[in-house]
Amino acid sequence: MIKFGVTVRTVGLATFGAGQLFTFGPDIQFTKKDDRPYIPGSSLKGALRSAATRIARAYGFTSCGKIEASEIGSCSCDVCTLFGKPSETLASQLIVEDLESKLGGRLIPITRVTLEDKTQRAKEGYLYTQEHACLEEFEGRVILIRPEKRLQGLLLLAMAELRTGRIGKDTIMDLKLIETRELKNELEEKWQELLGFLETWLWEGRV
Repeated sequence: MIKFGVTVRTVGLATFGAGQLFTFGPDIQFTKKDDRPYIPGSSLKGALRSAATRIARAYGFTSCGKIEASEIGSCSCDVCTLFGKPSETLASQLIVEDLESKLGGRLIPITRVTLEDKTQRAKEGYLYTQEHACLEEFEGRVILIRPEKRLQGLLLLAMAELRTGRIGKDTIMDLKLIETRELKNELEEKWQELLGFLETWLWEGRV
């Protein structure tokens, strides 16, 4: 078992929400525990799986291209082996814990207009308010169970890919790995430089 920490920094406005409308407060609210915003570990893990699916083949790993549980079945590709298969009792080599707010969790409500899916034009009278975090940091822990050495590189590549893309429709984030001693001791030499890259912010001084 290997444990290390991850810190996520939102770049611009970011939302991790439940996706439903609420009776009180903003219509779409940031996920919260005890009134403090947090990023569900399942959300980050899902985003990492999508990132791994995008880049796996370019780096010599295998990927079936499926990210929905109902489509995966008993697939044995590298992405499914690392992130999990519903057909197995132990569904994943990877646990991502919830990421807690570090900077106080200030949220900004912003009013938006709903767009027509086909025309991408505003729907008249369809306004909603959405909660965003801005330049906030969240911290949590990643646990690799019975990790295959060669797949540790795939996980690091997914993390590097994730901080140059988006989560969901409009959330851009940077991430940095911390407390990496256990991972560094187990990691193959060819991935050590990438780990060092992930131990610093990509967007330092740019936000």
